[in-house]
This record gives sequence, structure tokens and C-alpha cells, in this order.
Amino acid sequence: MKTALVNGVEVRAAESAPPEAACPACGDPVELRVIRGIWHYRHRRGAGQGCPLRERPRGLTDRRVQRRLVRDDRYVTMVVDATIAAAEAAQGGDLGAVLSVAFSPVVRLGLQALGLDPDVAIPRFLRRLVDGEHGMKVVITTDVDEVLRLVRQFPGPVFDLRPSTNGRGPELEALEYYVPLLGIHLATLPYVLEVVRGWNGVVYVIGEEEQWEETQRRAQVQAG
Repeated sequence: MKTALVNGVEVRAAESAPPEAACPACGDPVELRVIRGIWHYRHRRGAGQGCPLRERPRGLTDRRVQRRLVRDDRYVTMVVDATIAAAEAAQGGDLGAVLSVAFSPVVRLGLQALGLDPDVAIPRFLRRLVDGEHGMKVVITTDVDEVLRLVRQFPGPVFDLRPSTNGRGPELEALEYYVPLLGIHLATLPYVLEVVRGWNGVVYVIGEEEQWEETQRRAQVQAG
């Protein structure tokens, strides 16, 4: 932890900080440590059992810590279970799970319940799914029938840029990897595309080429 309490006053971990303090979350003793030039406070051995600052999960699939954090709330447990299941399926090569991790509000809620920042944890997780440089084919068209025909032969995510499905909603929503992008937080889109590229996949875009270029530009800006 970057800060701790000394006589009730918050102090920041640094070379000149007190060597002993109290955890701001549980009150147990913490000690000043330095690792690779970075100063921080850490619970004394045996202290802080069950403290959220000690038990923070390392990532989306750290089940041991996550179970302990949410054991008293069935609703949060359900949300976290869904988040873990999606992450594990994505690690196993399930493209639908990759899209869920990237865009599902349930996953964002699950991460927040665990004290993880979705805008940090999701991109970090998706980057780990990419292994080396590969290729990706992008099909951009306004012809829904063409998309429906191609996606049956060569499955891949279908990103819809249009404000309306023009009566084709049921057909498109029946697709396994259909994602309407209008109104969606786009920060994770570049990482999804990297995963598809790493898996030598195909991306279908329903819309105009200029719209797709603008969408990618906005996604890059949101991703920082």
C-alpha cells in the first residue's frame, strides 16, 4: 500500500517515512518496505488476515482471493462468478468470452466489486491473450445479407456501426459474436482487435469505411 496511518495521520511510503504504521483498512501493523526502488507499506507477517488491501486479487482469474472477498454477498458472488467464467473461457480461446470481457457491463461491475479498475484490468488481460504477430481480415460493408452469409462460413465478431438495424435486429442478435457499437465505451476495442489479429481471425463491420476509421480513432483516444 502507498499510504498508512501513524497516530491516526496518513503518511506516504517513502525512504524518510516511519518504519512501522497501521493499515488504513484493518488497523493491523504494517512495515515499510522497498522493492526495486519503490517504497510501500506491507502487512507484518500474520497480520491483516481478510484485509481487502492484503487480499486484492492479482487479476481476473485469481479465484482464491475473489471467493474470500465476496463470500457474504450472493448477488456480488454471482456477478464475480460470471466475470471469472468469461475470463477463463477467453483464456481458452472463446471469442464470445473475449467480447464479453471487453464490453459487458457485468464484467465491469464484477471487477469494481473486487477493487480492480476495469479500464486497467481489461486491457491488461486482453493483451495477455495475444501471442506474437499474426493477421486479421476486416470486411466492411453495409450489406447485412453478405455479412450473414460470410459469418456462417468464417465466424468472427460483427461490429454494427449503424444507429438502427433497419428491421434486421433479430437476425443479427442471433449471431454469436454480434456487438452494436453505438453508445458503447470503446476503450477496449483496440485490444479486442489485437486478440482477433493474434488469432488470425476475421472482423465484420456493418457500416461505411469512414465510420469504421472514425470509430477506431475514438477508441484509441478513449484507450489513452
